[in-house]
Amino acid sequence: NSYHKMQPVAEKKPNPWGLYDIAGNAQEWCNDWHGADYYAKSPEHSPKGPDSGELRVLRGGSCYPYQDGGVHMRSANRSCYLPQNPRETFSFRCVIFR
Repeated sequence: NSYHKMQPVAEKKPNPWGLYDIAGNAQEWCNDWHGADYYAKSPEHSPKGPDSGELRVLRGGSCYPYQDGGVHMRSANRSCYLPQNPRETFSFRCVIFR
C-alpha cells in the first residue's frame, strides 16, 4: 500500500504493539559495521558487529519495488551498504529505552 515510495510516519495503523511503520517503509541504518561471517562467531546476546569495515548494516524492509515477492520487506531483513552512498529508502529510527 505504499505505491513504491516513502510514506509519512504514522499514517498507517500501528501493529498490535502500538509500533508504526515497522515493515516496508524504509530500511534503517544500524551502528554496526558489516562482517560477512561475524554473526556465525559473535556473542549470542547484543552482538555489536566488527570494530571497522567498509559497509554499514541496514535492517528492516523498504518500499523499494523488489521482484522477489516481498521477501525484502520483512522487518527481519538484513543487508548492508556503503554509508557514503545513501539511498532515499534508507533512514534511521530513534529509540527511547525506559
